Formats: sequence, C-alpha cells, structure tokens
Amino acid sequence: MFLNFLQSNNVKFLVNLIIIKINKNRAFTLIEVISVLTILGILLLIAVPSVVGIIEKVEN
Repeated sequence: MFLNFLQSNNVKFLVNLIIIKINKNRAFTLIEVISVLTILGILLLIAVPSVVGIIEKVEN
C-alpha cells in the first residue's frame, strides 16, 4: 500500500513542486546584487588611495 502511494501521481507532483521551489530560491534578487556591488565600490574607494599612497612611499 505504501509503495503504491509513493508511485502515485500526487507524490510525483509534490516532488516536482519541491524541486521547482528549491531551484527558484537559488537566484539572487536585484536588490542583493546592487547591495553587494555598492559595498564593493565603497571598499574600493577606501582601498585604492591607500594602495597608491603605499606604492608612492615605496618608490621614493
């Protein structure tokens, strides 16, 4: 009886729904991507002048 239940179309349908739901949740939203790019931009604005200053000190 349990084996018949596992082979029924209802179970296959539910498994397919779960797989589709998992696949949809793997993508990043646009807000998440923009947030990460903004944070990286701010870090670059802080890091680049520091690196340039260190390189100038080393060259002199």
